[in-house]
Amino acid sequence: APLLVLAFVLTALGALNLVLEQSQGWGGFIYGTDRVIGVVEPNAAGERAGLQPGDSVVGVDGRAATDLPMQSRWARTRVGESHRLEVVREGRRLTVDVEYARRVPNLFAWGALALLLAFLWCGVWARLTTATPGAVSLVHAGLAAGVAMAAPVSVGGIWSGVASHVQTASLVLVTMLLLRFFLVFPVPKPVSASRLVGAVLAGVWLAVVALLVVELV
Repeated sequence: APLLVLAFVLTALGALNLVLEQSQGWGGFIYGTDRVIGVVEPNAAGERAGLQPGDSVVGVDGRAATDLPMQSRWARTRVGESHRLEVVREGRRLTVDVEYARRVPNLFAWGALALLLAFLWCGVWARLTTATPGAVSLVHAGLAAGVAMAAPVSVGGIWSGVASHVQTASLVLVTMLLLRFFLVFPVPKPVSASRLVGAVLAGVWLAVVALLVVELV
């Protein structure tokens, strides 16, 4: 019963996150720590406003870009909401008003959600029908996939960075757990009893988690 409840909760959170992400305003441009716009999507709000790759963002809504947090510089932008960007292009300072539009449905995101859902519920089904080591490994991989699916990457601000790192750590864990699954399915392989193999799998994941924590800090 707890496993079923957890699976339903993760499924609901994953679906909710995808709906929220698709319903929020999208500018169609990306800039990183150097505050230089690297990508402007064709026909998106940023391109229609006049942004170009290579523009250096120096201000947003009257605030210096250096004072704004990493990841999204504003949380939960609504469809139709506008933000004024000050950019420097070839030595000239320009003001650009970007009216955020509805995001085009991301077919890749929907496909990824379906794949993670399949892992989650295959794991639940295996655990409910058999108690073999393979079933236990598969349900662990399914739950990790569910956490990756449920990570709320659309919350905005620094929290979207935390959520995306949780998602990355979960996806790496899914890979490690699937490797363990194939060591015991359909029958346990001799190498599955090796403590060294288990330590290597666990060590790889812990190293990834440590790197993600350092990056967040």
